[in-house]
Amino acid sequence: MKKSIIITILAGLIGFLIYEFQDNPNLLIPRSELSNDPDYWNVRISPDGKNIAYLSKAAGSKNIFVRNTEGNEKTEQLTQETGRGVLGMSWTYVPNYLVYVKDNGGDENHQLFNLNIKTKEIKALTPGGKVKSGLVAASHLHPNEFIIAINDRDERHFDLYKMDVVTGKKDLVFLNKGGFAEFYFDRKLKLRIVSKFNEAGGIDYFIHEGGGFLSPYLTISHEDTETTSPVKFDDSGNYLYWTSTSGVLEKERDKAALIKKPFNKPGPVEVLAESSKADIQGAVFSIKGNKPLFTTENYLKPKYIFFDNDIKKDIEFLQSQQNGLPVIISSNLDEDKMIVVYEFSDQISSYYLYDKNKKQLTELFNPQAKLAKYEFSEMHPVEIQSRDGLTLVSYLTLPSGIHYKNGKTNKPVPMVLLVHGGPMLRDDWGFSKTVQRLANRGYAVLQVNYRGSTGFGKKFTRAINKQHWDKVPEDLQDAVKWAINKKIADPKKVCIMGGSYGGYQTLVGLTKYPEFYTCGVDIVGMSNLLTTLQSMPEYWKIAEAKNRLQYGDRTTKRGRKELLRMSPISYVDRLQKPLLIGHGKNDPRVKKAESDQIVKAMREKGIPVTYVMFPDEGHGFSMPKNRMAFNAVEEKFLATYLGGRFEPIGNDLDESSMKILANDLNDKAIENRFAKPVKFIDHE
Repeated sequence: MKKSIIITILAGLIGFLIYEFQDNPNLLIPRSELSNDPDYWNVRISPDGKNIAYLSKAAGSKNIFVRNTEGNEKTEQLTQETGRGVLGMSWTYVPNYLVYVKDNGGDENHQLFNLNIKTKEIKALTPGGKVKSGLVAASHLHPNEFIIAINDRDERHFDLYKMDVVTGKKDLVFLNKGGFAEFYFDRKLKLRIVSKFNEAGGIDYFIHEGGGFLSPYLTISHEDTETTSPVKFDDSGNYLYWTSTSGVLEKERDKAALIKKPFNKPGPVEVLAESSKADIQGAVFSIKGNKPLFTTENYLKPKYIFFDNDIKKDIEFLQSQQNGLPVIISSNLDEDKMIVVYEFSDQISSYYLYDKNKKQLTELFNPQAKLAKYEFSEMHPVEIQSRDGLTLVSYLTLPSGIHYKNGKTNKPVPMVLLVHGGPMLRDDWGFSKTVQRLANRGYAVLQVNYRGSTGFGKKFTRAINKQHWDKVPEDLQDAVKWAINKKIADPKKVCIMGGSYGGYQTLVGLTKYPEFYTCGVDIVGMSNLLTTLQSMPEYWKIAEAKNRLQYGDRTTKRGRKELLRMSPISYVDRLQKPLLIGHGKNDPRVKKAESDQIVKAMREKGIPVTYVMFPDEGHGFSMPKNRMAFNAVEEKFLATYLGGRFEPIGNDLDESSMKILANDLNDKAIENRFAKPVKFIDHE
């Protein structure tokens, strides 16, 4: 017995030393800190400037807290939510009232509540269950009202109501029987424009005349829908700001410009901002004056374009106070008090209160103070050429001790190709805990804005149409080859990893190029484009024409064949490399069946796969205990096949809801947690 105890102690000591000092002299950043939610987030100042509300954890769940801006800084917890808790919140223009949203285990059926910060009374404003609702518009000119959208009458379509902020009494504004998807209000909360997708995949805009009567306004073609949209009505309601690449509005462009156009009448169009490098994507407007203050050009890094000298001076002052890019995330109604953070790629910014009149910047709190003592890696923006001549704006983050100079490093290291979801989103320069965790474990991390990513013009965005199996994986492979040729990545140690569409591209990469990648991590990814489109939420089916152009027509034999041609499920026999899959049972976007079916096919063919599922999650892992559990398994997986550093799993699975439905990853912590690996697919 004594010998057994001594061996156990020595094994634990050796494990600790390996954990602390393996390969890299820098200590591993604890997984618990890199998996946790911040201590403070969604920080917002009240319209009267007297209070600051934010989300923080209480008993492991996200809840609303409030403190005042001057004098007594005592913090009060105002909600007592459990589980996933509060998803988001904002102030209303009624003094002391907040509105917040939550769902059921990740099903994205959002329910709205109001909260009085003085009495702490909470009222449900919309039904729960399978009903989805959201806040559409608010105005300080009508402080007691806001506009909500709700699909309680027909789950496919959202009707609009004007709701009393305090009582929850609602009056119908628009009965949506025509499949309309977007709604635009002016400052007086008058509905001015509605829009819907047409059969050609473009968007038809209609003027709302009142009384349910609509008149055609204009049509934006499919080629311009991702780069052209209304932004805001001006104060008079006679002009409408747009981001535009469409000749229908101003002139044909590739990169979106910010324009101001007379609404429904002739007149000159004013171009406020444009760029040859990137789309101009919206603008920040004055709350009271309703005029544009600034916008950003975001190519490799964000760059401000100012329309107002006062806000320019504010930003310049903020830049003089701290390194990093200052970002105003909230303002009071008078716009003399603002919540500010600074954007870095290698550190976490504190939240600050900026008093414009006093020219004073006061630190409020650091969202993750425990991480402040650790050293993080810089993110390097790079441009990579695809084989057919596209420029892929990408971001490279390297582990400590690996130096990047003149496009090369001092030695190649294992690499994770981290593929963003969407697909019509983009990777940005900035701090990412996922990226930093991977870099800290010894991996180079490469993020690629493949064709279809937004922000780089309509030609680039539209180059993705029906190229999900063909050109997109080529872009990703070209980026990896670039890293290999630059001696950045070890060609024998490259993992492809991503969530949602990034998970789909992980499966595509492993099946299209079965010998190229070393392993893959697929999080809530699609394995079958046909079944994904067939099982999408009812309220997403209004975009069916757009999906036909981008993916294929699921309603025709030819279209179904094309969708299956682009689906990894059709090529399971090509899979050779280890695969880790994670999914949330309640995912409404990419159903759990997408992971079930490919895992089932892999098991039937004897192909190794590890598959974990969370019964209380949806499209991704939002609960820290579940996120930490998945990260623990992922770290072990990557260390096994890429050879990086890892923190032993230990007890990191114990508090999670994780179920392991297939296990080919040999780890004692997993075996001890579940007694023995589960070798079946759960079809609950």
